[in-house]
Amino acid sequence: MIMKRYLLLLLLPLFTLCANADDPVEIDGIYYNLISKAKAAEVTTNPNKYSGEIVLPKSVMYGGAEYSVSSIGANAFYDCSSLTSITIPNSVTSIGESAFQACSALTSLTIPSSVNSIGKDAFMGCDGLTSVNISNIEAWCNISFSNNYSNPLCYAHLYLNGEETKDLVIPNNVTFISQYAFYKCSGLNSVSIPNSVTSIGNYAFYNCSGLTSVTIPNSVTSIGERAFQECSGLTSVTIPNSVTSLGENAFLECSNLTSVHISDVEAWCKISFGNFWSNPVFSAHHLYINGEEIKDLVIPNSVTSIGKSVFYECYSLNSVIISNSVTSIGDYAFSGCSALTSVTIPNSVTSIGNNTFSGCSALTSVVIPNSVTSIGQHTFYECSGLTSVTIPNSVTSIGMNAFIRCTGLTSVTIPNSVTSIGMNAFYGCNNLSSITIGSGVTTVINRSFSQCSELTDVYCLAENVPRTSSDAFDGSYIEYATLHVPEQSIDAYKAASPWNKFKNIVGDATGITKIQNNPVQIHHENGNLIVEGVEEGTMVSVYDIKGVQIASAMIEGGRVSIPTNQQNTNIAIVKINGKSIKVIIK
Repeated sequence: MIMKRYLLLLLLPLFTLCANADDPVEIDGIYYNLISKAKAAEVTTNPNKYSGEIVLPKSVMYGGAEYSVSSIGANAFYDCSSLTSITIPNSVTSIGESAFQACSALTSLTIPSSVNSIGKDAFMGCDGLTSVNISNIEAWCNISFSNNYSNPLCYAHLYLNGEETKDLVIPNNVTFISQYAFYKCSGLNSVSIPNSVTSIGNYAFYNCSGLTSVTIPNSVTSIGERAFQECSGLTSVTIPNSVTSLGENAFLECSNLTSVHISDVEAWCKISFGNFWSNPVFSAHHLYINGEEIKDLVIPNSVTSIGKSVFYECYSLNSVIISNSVTSIGDYAFSGCSALTSVTIPNSVTSIGNNTFSGCSALTSVVIPNSVTSIGQHTFYECSGLTSVTIPNSVTSIGMNAFIRCTGLTSVTIPNSVTSIGMNAFYGCNNLSSITIGSGVTTVINRSFSQCSELTDVYCLAENVPRTSSDAFDGSYIEYATLHVPEQSIDAYKAASPWNKFKNIVGDATGITKIQNNPVQIHHENGNLIVEGVEEGTMVSVYDIKGVQIASAMIEGGRVSIPTNQQNTNIAIVKINGKSIKVIIK
């Protein structure tokens, strides 16, 4: 019996220690989870809620052992609505998820330089917080914030060693600014970033509404997603040549930004923009190079590709000359450049992206080079000033919405090389009166020529009726228009919908033909009639509607340009070597 009691007394402390390993312990009014092996203590929840001013110690004693207070656990102070301030010691390295969530009375907070991570929603709902005190900017820039509400600055102003930080100078030994580091820090007026920094994290300065000036050095290569979004106080920003990527929405809603400054067009063309809202030009609309606003842009020979969104909504651009070194133009590259009147695209370009020139309402004419094989989606979307477009024989497809609402177009010629015309390709071109569809077209998709209300003549040169959606010409009043088709195909078109809805179907569309195996191209360009694809030395003649010859010229260098004074002359017939090959009614 004595032996049993003795054994029980020996085992009792062991039972207590085992219990302590799982159950929180209360020391001086604060609850901890103790980790015996690490001799570490994690602050945890108080069943009765914490309140008032809390000062956490660096270490606590329990069971004769010292435990370092190294972390504040998840939900530790959750919904402690009477907590007014918290002092966290230098021993703490992490603050857990929702640790101070809904502490609405918390007004002051000190975070030591030892903290390197703060969990999701750690300070969510702490809307009474007015000041966050730190002692080391470098340490703050290196904290891993899990999300926006991890950072208490989304409610409070930042104080460094007791003084509010308005003009922030990042020290030279900082190499990166972590995501959310200064999220919604409205007290900041200016930020100077040193040459040691190579990246600015996602949301780093998001909604710093008081920020009027930021200096980004040449060492920075990447600016993260939404890094400066809603910095409504910024009026000017300089992007250094070193930057190679700008994350999505990096400068979205910078509503007072009026100028973007760069020093090198080549470097700018190479930037990888996450989307068009990542480009500060979207907010500023004006781009400056070496202090001078860019109006007439020349892309240098060192550039091989123009990236996505690089000049998106640059309102100051009047003209663009692209060098022969460029092989591709990215999506949205010049989209929304509303003052752009002319663009020179060289034969080196093989691809033009989606939306490349969409919304360029002042653009009057475009010559697409023979090297381009496809016209992308929305490429010339709502280019309302476009009166002339040259589509070369190299193009095989015209994408969805490619020329939608190009209300300045009066005629368009789709070459024999094109096999498919995309949905809504010429939708809403309400001044388009004449359309020539090349012999190679096999498919005309939904509403390709819908709402072309002035349409009078369609020349479809395909001997086999193209597969056509029933709504391809909806709203274009084809019941009052004439369809010109190859003589031998009249009956086939009369039997096929929607072609059979044309008022007249006639067999005079010999139109774009082949002479010596070369497809002939005929189109208008700047008041001239251009004929291409005909053998050298061939005589080309133009006649008016009464059969009177207007002009003639000989093919040289693969093409001929005949002045026609289009505004006063109805061109009826074009003859090549005396053979009538095209009827154009204007």
